[in-house]
Amino acid sequence: QGSNLELHYNDQYIRLRADENQSSGYPLSLDIHEFSLGTLSAIAIGQSQLISGTINADFRLQSQEPLAMEGQARIDSFTLIGKTVGNLSSSIRQSPESGMDFQVGIDQFGNNTQVKGNYQSSESKLDMTVNMHPLNLSPFGFLLGEFVDSFSGGLVGDLRIQKMKDDLELTGNVGLD
Repeated sequence: QGSNLELHYNDQYIRLRADENQSSGYPLSLDIHEFSLGTLSAIAIGQSQLISGTINADFRLQSQEPLAMEGQARIDSFTLIGKTVGNLSSSIRQSPESGMDFQVGIDQFGNNTQVKGNYQSSESKLDMTVNMHPLNLSPFGFLLGEFVDSFSGGLVGDLRIQKMKDDLELTGNVGLD
């Protein structure tokens, strides 16, 4: 009940707060303001150059049983191993009635990609759309390592992914530009 933790550096902070008035400590809040991913990377794995960007986020955990939470995050100028991927945004809402609604987007730096969906864990049911107009592939060339000197272009297309228990259905089209 009523616990608080804050990591603070200049105008950057990460705050974790539990409700002072509830014995359960819920809702539990996480707020991140203008925090450097390079700093987080240095803390977590000792590498400040692996990733960079600035994250702003807020999440609220209302309860664990049943799971109820919501939140959003944005990373401006997300960079991975020196290559700028774009601005990343995400939102999530989990409730016992509607399951988990989620959205992830990448924009700027040659990207216009959105992923939206709903997951019902009780039924193991997923309904998701992926819209890439385009998804810039050049920042991901490092995944191909020594096999490719340079990597450019993008993925363009629309996909729908549906899963019910063990059955997976994938419809749509994807091309390279």
